[in-house]
Amino acid sequence: MPDEVKSWMPLYWGDYFRGTQLFQSATEHGAYLLLIAYCWHHGALPPHDNDRRRIAKCTRRQWQLIRATVLAKFDDEGRNERCSEERSYAIEKSRIARANAMHRHNGRSANGMLPTPTQKGKKDRKPLHGQKTRDGKRVWCDIGTDDFEAYAQDYRRNKGSEPALNWSGSGAWFNWHGEPH
Repeated sequence: MPDEVKSWMPLYWGDYFRGTQLFQSATEHGAYLLLIAYCWHHGALPPHDNDRRRIAKCTRRQWQLIRATVLAKFDDEGRNERCSEERSYAIEKSRIARANAMHRHNGRSANGMLPTPTQKGKKDRKPLHGQKTRDGKRVWCDIGTDDFEAYAQDYRRNKGSEPALNWSGSGAWFNWHGEPH
């Protein structure tokens, strides 16, 4: 895992509290957070129960009381689904940022962009062609459309380079009055 990813970890408190409503003690919360932090750095918990107990900083008695509740949040291989998703996203984001920095360093711009990670239960939707942002300042254009080509041509004329596509390469956001964002 890249060092810059190891130095931070996203934690969505609303999701955390919704997912831990069955926890009845500070010990359960503390153990769970320590185990999540371990997963962030290593990808999964170690297979041995005593190692998991030690990571959670629990006595044998405490671990015996909370083990089932806390470990229900992890699969058989010691992975937490949400932590794995966020970790994969952070690693990819770091990879793209590094590639963009290298491109900038070499005098070119990169086209690597990422969507934000999706909250559970929400769909990762692509904007519709012609859709405007809430503030009305930008418009989405699907690649291959006449609108996209017109905005892209204006961008090339003003910037001297290709417009950056979104992460999937399906289009781009442009300023509403011609010059791309």
